[in-house]
Amino acid sequence: MAQPVPVLLWAWCALTALAGAAQGSFEVSVSPEAAMVEHGGSVWINCSTTCQVPGASGGIETSLTKTDRKNGSRWEAFLLTNIKEWASSPQCYFTCNGTIKLVTANISAYRAPERVVLEPLPEMELGQAYNVMCRVLNVAPVTHLTVTLRRGGETLHTETFQNHTGTGPDNVTVITEITPQRRDHGQEITCHTALDLHGSHFENSSSAVELKVYDLPEKPQLQTSLYIEVGTTALARCRVAGVFPVAGEARFTLSFGGESLNFTVTTLDDTATAQGEVRSPSLGRHQLNCTVSVGPVSRSAGQSVLVYRLPEPVLEVTESRTLVNSSVTVTCRSPEADPPGVLLQLRDAERVLVSSPPAQPLAQLHLTAGEEDDGREFTCEARHNSSIPAMKRTSARLTVLYGPRMNDSGCPREWIWKEGTEQTFSCLARGNPAPAVECTKDGVPVSIGVQRQVKREDAGTYLCKASNAHGSASRDVTVQVEYLNIVVLTLGLVGAAAVLTGLGVGGYMYYRSTRIRKYRLKQQQAKQAEQGKPAEQMSLNGATQNTPVLEHSCGRRSPGAWLRGAAKRSPPRAAAQNARPCPAKTACASPRSGPRQGKGFPGLSSPTWAVGLARCVAVSVPQGRSVTGVFAVSGAAQGSFEVSVSPEAAVVEHGGSVWINCSTTCRDPGARGGVETSLIKTDSESGPGWVAFLLTNIKEWASSPQCYFTCNGNIKLVTANISAYRAPERVVLEPLPEMELGQAYNVMCRVLNVAPVTHLTVTLRRGGETLHTETFQNHTGNGPDNVTVITEITPQRSDHGQEFTCHTALDLHGSHFENSSSAVELKVYDLPEEPQLQTSLYIEVGARPLARCWVAGVFPVAGEARFTLSFGGVSLNFTVTTSGDMATAQGEVRSPSPGQHQLNCTVSVGPVSRSAGQSVLVYRLPEPVLEVTESRTLVNSSVTVTCRSPEADPPGVLLQLRDAERVLVSSHPAQPPVQLHLTAGEEDDGREFTCEARHNSGIPAVKRMSARLTVLYGPRMDDSGCPREWIWKEGTEQTFSCLARGNPAPAVVCTKDGVPVSIGVQQQVRREDAGTYLCKAFNAHGSASRDVTVQVEYLNILGLALGLVDLPEEPWLQTSNYIEVGTRALARCWVAGVFPVAGEARFNLSFGGKSLNFTVTTSGDTATAQGEVRSPSPGQHQLNCTVSVGPVSRSAGQSVLVYRLPEPVLEVTESRTLVNSSVTVTCRSPEADPPGVLLQLRDAERVLVSSPPAQPPVQLHLTAGEEDDGREFTCKARPDSGIPAVKCTSARLTVLFPGQVSLLPAPLLAQSSQVQAVALHAGPPCAAPGQGLLAPGRAVGGAQRGGACGRGEPLSLAAAPGAGRRWGYTALGSVTNRPLSLPDGPRMNDSGCPKEWIWKEGTEQTFSCLARGNPAPAVVCTKDGVPVSIGVQRQVRREDAGTYHCKASNAHGSASRDVTVQVEYLNILGLALGLVGALAALTGLGVGGYMYYRSTRI
Repeated sequence: MAQPVPVLLWAWCALTALAGAAQGSFEVSVSPEAAMVEHGGSVWINCSTTCQVPGASGGIETSLTKTDRKNGSRWEAFLLTNIKEWASSPQCYFTCNGTIKLVTANISAYRAPERVVLEPLPEMELGQAYNVMCRVLNVAPVTHLTVTLRRGGETLHTETFQNHTGTGPDNVTVITEITPQRRDHGQEITCHTALDLHGSHFENSSSAVELKVYDLPEKPQLQTSLYIEVGTTALARCRVAGVFPVAGEARFTLSFGGESLNFTVTTLDDTATAQGEVRSPSLGRHQLNCTVSVGPVSRSAGQSVLVYRLPEPVLEVTESRTLVNSSVTVTCRSPEADPPGVLLQLRDAERVLVSSPPAQPLAQLHLTAGEEDDGREFTCEARHNSSIPAMKRTSARLTVLYGPRMNDSGCPREWIWKEGTEQTFSCLARGNPAPAVECTKDGVPVSIGVQRQVKREDAGTYLCKASNAHGSASRDVTVQVEYLNIVVLTLGLVGAAAVLTGLGVGGYMYYRSTRIRKYRLKQQQAKQAEQGKPAEQMSLNGATQNTPVLEHSCGRRSPGAWLRGAAKRSPPRAAAQNARPCPAKTACASPRSGPRQGKGFPGLSSPTWAVGLARCVAVSVPQGRSVTGVFAVSGAAQGSFEVSVSPEAAVVEHGGSVWINCSTTCRDPGARGGVETSLIKTDSESGPGWVAFLLTNIKEWASSPQCYFTCNGNIKLVTANISAYRAPERVVLEPLPEMELGQAYNVMCRVLNVAPVTHLTVTLRRGGETLHTETFQNHTGNGPDNVTVITEITPQRSDHGQEFTCHTALDLHGSHFENSSSAVELKVYDLPEEPQLQTSLYIEVGARPLARCWVAGVFPVAGEARFTLSFGGVSLNFTVTTSGDMATAQGEVRSPSPGQHQLNCTVSVGPVSRSAGQSVLVYRLPEPVLEVTESRTLVNSSVTVTCRSPEADPPGVLLQLRDAERVLVSSHPAQPPVQLHLTAGEEDDGREFTCEARHNSGIPAVKRMSARLTVLYGPRMDDSGCPREWIWKEGTEQTFSCLARGNPAPAVVCTKDGVPVSIGVQQQVRREDAGTYLCKAFNAHGSASRDVTVQVEYLNILGLALGLVDLPEEPWLQTSNYIEVGTRALARCWVAGVFPVAGEARFNLSFGGKSLNFTVTTSGDTATAQGEVRSPSPGQHQLNCTVSVGPVSRSAGQSVLVYRLPEPVLEVTESRTLVNSSVTVTCRSPEADPPGVLLQLRDAERVLVSSPPAQPPVQLHLTAGEEDDGREFTCKARPDSGIPAVKCTSARLTVLFPGQVSLLPAPLLAQSSQVQAVALHAGPPCAAPGQGLLAPGRAVGGAQRGGACGRGEPLSLAAAPGAGRRWGYTALGSVTNRPLSLPDGPRMNDSGCPKEWIWKEGTEQTFSCLARGNPAPAVVCTKDGVPVSIGVQRQVRREDAGTYHCKASNAHGSASRDVTVQVEYLNILGLALGLVGALAALTGLGVGGYMYYRSTRI
């Protein structure tokens, strides 16, 4: 607030009065004429006059508030307060001698900037242009404002606003563009404001914003093998150099074949390297990609890798162990490789023996085995015919067996020993097997290889003999050692044992032959006894077939002889229906035996022999009485006669026979009857009141023979109906084409040569489902005909793999004939989406970019998709990969020539085909040419830089010549060369020029050529490299540095008082370091010197004691914005610039009003507090941090949302269910805080159901299919409020289902076994009476349970333990059986886990022990309590012999088994004994054979 100074005012008034008097007139003045007042402030306005009249009066006219007034001689002063008008003009006036004069003052209100805001700067890429924006808020007057943007101490931009209109406060925005360089990294950008008010100066500034500059000048370099074998891993390295500012900030993304890789990152200087393992997913070419980013800069590189398969070659030797001079063939071959083409080499240790051409991957060597080949190792080497640097080897060793060889090297002919010396008698022989060498002296064996003292009696001649299985050799030597011969005794004992064994075998054979002769004698006696039995007994034994016997014919077919073939031509189904058990006494109809027991039966309506079987009638027959009399009484009672025929309606196979029985109740003995028919009668039988005729070769499809009888002159007749039938000759289901989903197709079944058609039913089935049934009651004609049934189907996905069958049923009133076609599998295909093409729209000539064509939704499996990929009309090579229902073809596009070319992709699966195309421009853009007249020149020399381009296609190239900062010269398309002329300055040293060429047509391709200019100049020393003054604090660590510019780089030497000092070495500052240093720089082009002054400030203990402290910056808080209830999150609070030391900073950290425990660390002048935030309850909570040092305190706060997101609940109605059962999967979430949860129910492939936030539960209803077995459902919950949290719960569905359906004859199911109870669904949709589910040994279900029509009712039945039992269901004369998998405990037997192994020492063997069970049992084997490996091949040693205890276990029980391993030692003596034993055994067998022969003859 401006205050009046009375003394000054009075002085000023006096001077004014004197001036006015001098002038002879008066004037009015105001002070101050222009005042600047803070908005809302006050100012004194002084009005004065030169009028000398004592009564002169004055005042002020203004809209402002006047709160005080002072006056004096010729002056008036007024206090104007609460000035809120931004511009006002109060007027001072005076009246002098009636004259009024006035003057105007200008008052302006100001407001310092409320806030200066420098907008945050993004991470910047070197050389790119960016805007820096500063906003000055609520400042007035703007016309007096100056805004300055600074980078460190350098002014970037200054802006004033003299032309601004308006006097009130306003917001001002200042923008400038910067192109950051490397030296700018870490610099602080600040915005400064100055409000200059003519004497008053108000300054303000923004918070500093650090400039972060990043550069990645080079593309990353990929390093890995170009070829990787399937199933192996290889290292992949991605290295990038020149990372700026530090290599540690480089971020990598490494992927192979579209899948991310795990990797580690290491750094060295400005180079960062990522290294990971590449796992080969599948055969073919795969892309290895590496992307490196630092800040906003990103660079990528890729490399194509071929994943190949090269199997181990196979090396076969006809006889790996053979005799000398035998022929041996060594074969080297290779299984199929990918890519194909394998070069084979068969070699030994010295050279290549045979090579194979690529087209014939087989190499053979034929040789005659010699002694020198013993132990010879052959190696089969396989390598790809392509450039793949891989090789596989397989080796085998040849063993050649030959007799002993003795020579002077192993067995010298003469030894000359001195008496009393120590000597060793030695004699060795070569041979395979290794020969045994025996030496004797005078027939006495001697020891070989034993050292002993020589005595006189040792002198003499020794006979040494070497022998093996293939021969012997001998040699005379001079010195012998006696040795007891145990071998002869052993061979004798073995021979005696063998003789005894032979005698035992012969005795057994003699005893056996004697028993056999006795057994055969008893058989012959039994046969003779049978021949003397009665006829009835003979019939039972099957000896007589001519006489019909009641007991034999009851309940089964009649003998074929007396039926004369009629029964044999009867339908077997009818025979089965008419068969039933007989009582103890029965009467059977026999057309040939006349009036005897079991014959005639007048009055019976249906004699069973009419259909070819003898049916037993339950009639009691007294002993010795005739049956005829029984029925005669019945006829007399009627008092009249009737004629009947049986059968009334007969169905006979075409060309077959039938007996027609005519009977009457007439009691007249002279009654006569017959049959009138066009059919052939070949036999007849008659008796009292009946007559029967055999009608044969019935070929009329419908006939009506008439039976008649004459009784007492009256004739009566009755008609029978005979129909001939023919079962279908063949049922043919026409082949089904491959079908497209949703299209209509006809299914055609043809039934050939069937009669009568009116009795035919044709059923088309898809699996167990009936599609169509057709009958033919309206068919005309009795003869055979061909029938065609057609139905239309629209296949769905669920139909794929279903089997279509055509079933026929010929129902002939008691006889039922079924037939069916072969099953035809239905193949359904779908390709719902168009293929997607991906490749570059522009390809450079000579390049080979990848082209990918993929299609989703392939059905039934993605692997059946067939691709055709072409470019410019030429087919491409490609590889196909699949993932789920997606198939992808990927190949290299070869650019043939410049111009537009078409890339086409056609995908087909079954009959469905989809295509896509893309036009690609193939261009040519050659590398530009950059020429510098002198790339290495002296300063101030003239240099010309030329940028030009060869011819491109399409024509039109834009050229730019640029350096690292900007474009220097650009060219017109018609004038491509550009030039730059310059005089080389120091600043041009290291300047890189780049010639950029790009097409004028919009092709996004750029070619660059760069060159660097080297300018040679003498040393230059300035403050940037060698400051003139250093101010250091005593006791701190400092580095004396003085650098000079120049090319070549100058050498700098600094001295203090003539003593050289170290440059660039950090050391602790001492008081004696203060002083003046002389630094001198020199190179080949000159020298320069500079004085540097170092001041050392002493440690001010007093200032510390007095508490001089500072905390210039606000603290910074860092923690998560969202924390889940019950979890803990780290909170960090740090503050920089703490003075005097960071260790004096005191922290107070609280969350939700509660103090936190924390630890404090310091680094330089920065102190950091770190603690754990514990989430107390859901809701918004405040995290506060207060830092104080001495009396200075700073605070910061952050709002944190504590939320609750419980685990979602996933419910499956039946997690273990039967196929075709209904299953409901529910995904819901308990209450969350804040409310609102988004739910997703998904499986491994896609999202199935999603929920809106207001309705969190989601449900999925499905019918369990076989494909759902093992399907995993996941319930995923996330907050609707944007909180980045997800919770998941998973469950797996198990679907129990049967296996394939096949036919099984009913008798095979009639087996009995010990069983256990299980539950199974009845297969057929409806069980008719008499039908049901067959289990081994019994039938269940069916009509006895009231049927199971349409309900799929589960049946309880018996099942044997184990998996894969077949269960049958009888329906309409057929049996369907299904494999059933049942839980079962472990089973161990010799097939999987033999009780005994016999191995030979030194051979390669595998110990194996497997157990059956469901689920598959785990097997553990131990030997002496130590676990042993199962299924691992190893070399047999003697200690492997012993007993192993193996135990198998699963969820349903356990089983154990002891396994004995015997190891046979390699023993030459044993081989000899074996030969002797074999000879003895042959002798025993010969003796036994002779004894057997002798006993047989006896």
